[in-house]
Amino acid sequence: MLIKQEGRWCVVCAISSFEDEVRVATKNCLETLLRRAQAIQRELQAEHLTFSGILPGVMEKNDVPHDGQEAQTTVLVVADAIAKVSAQVGHDEDTPVILLGASGYIGTRLKVQLQGREVHAVDPKSNQSTLPESLRGQCALLVNVASRRALAGHLSALWEGLVLLNEVYPEPSRKERLELRRMGIPAFHVVGVEATAFPPFPGAYRGGAPCCAAIPSPGLRAVIQEL
Repeated sequence: MLIKQEGRWCVVCAISSFEDEVRVATKNCLETLLRRAQAIQRELQAEHLTFSGILPGVMEKNDVPHDGQEAQTTVLVVADAIAKVSAQVGHDEDTPVILLGASGYIGTRLKVQLQGREVHAVDPKSNQSTLPESLRGQCALLVNVASRRALAGHLSALWEGLVLLNEVYPEPSRKERLELRRMGIPAFHVVGVEATAFPPFPGAYRGGAPCCAAIPSPGLRAVIQEL
């Protein structure tokens, strides 16, 4: 696959492992993957090397450092997506943000980026693993940077007045989208950054490139889709 972003090209390579296999990968396996990716980078004379999906977080957890900027790029794009969704639904800077996955690889960094906002951190790793009852019935922006399972786990506890912004892969299922509509909860998905992919990404990722695969640039702009 090829991605064209701001006049620059990105070559996308895939691995055959599933997420559950990546989660339990040893440090040696991850270091081997890094060396092989770096060899491809040298052969292509590519300026940047990034990893996508859960790989950057798993590599950090296993102390396998690399020079990618996946986390910061994703955080900047999600922050831009928050601003765009807020403008579209009429939220202001005082509207609370509920952050699912606040203790994770992206969540910890996004909390810092949102400093100055009223942010309610929700994560099984923290003291707050459920949605804040103090906000029940109020307007708030629910941002999911946790996992595809996180939304399903909280779906029955949502209330009208919330707006959902989903960053994780995949986008909410058809069943989840129908339930959100029934509850009167607008839902948006972060497609990624403004870019053109060849061939195009499927589903809710069509029309952009994933945040973590983006070429670092001060001109990054989020692409969002209403579900």
